[in-house]
Amino acid sequence: MNTISKFYLQAGRTSTSPEILAILTNAVSEKIRAHVAENRSTPVHLLQILSRDKCADVRIAVGYNSATPATVLWMLAFDRSPDVRLSMAENHNLSPSLLIWLAGDENPYVALRAQRTLVTNDHKAIRKEESNVSSTTIERRLRRVLNKNERLGKSDARRLHELILEGGSSSGTERKIVRYAIENHLLDDPAFEVFLDLYLHNHLGQSDERSIA
Repeated sequence: MNTISKFYLQAGRTSTSPEILAILTNAVSEKIRAHVAENRSTPVHLLQILSRDKCADVRIAVGYNSATPATVLWMLAFDRSPDVRLSMAENHNLSPSLLIWLAGDENPYVALRAQRTLVTNDHKAIRKEESNVSSTTIERRLRRVLNKNERLGKSDARRLHELILEGGSSSGTERKIVRYAIENHLLDDPAFEVFLDLYLHNHLGQSDERSIA
């Protein structure tokens, strides 16, 4: 392994000491500096230095680091390079206030990208909220069945089937509920077929060992 490759690997390791990362922050290789900028273990004061790096790719890497503080992210939102600002506008993990600022950028590509990111984030938040409501409805119904020592019938199973698939995918809670219903014989035969269909078609095939009871 050559020296550059060794330093590159060190730059990306979360176990690399702050002292070594400080040295690598001044590396001649832009790829090494960018790798330090991506490292979640890089101290804030080094991220601040890297956010002023002469290489745009290094500054972009700082913008995507989840450890980068808001003050540094705001500084990058004013970066002289439209490529840096465009990268920021594509970052779905930025705060709404930062994305709103970038949506008013003088560069039309940056502004449009930030607007699209805001819209996508809003849609994700809505879908997540709907999924949580759906999961709560399903769990509440199954708990009522448990309390009454009843078995779930086909009509109820079909309604739950619809609720589970409304968002196009299943949540962890929903997988847990269906697994619990199947394994604890809470379904009559027609209802079992409905839930088993979900299970076998990989909508809810991920295992979850925890119980809902």
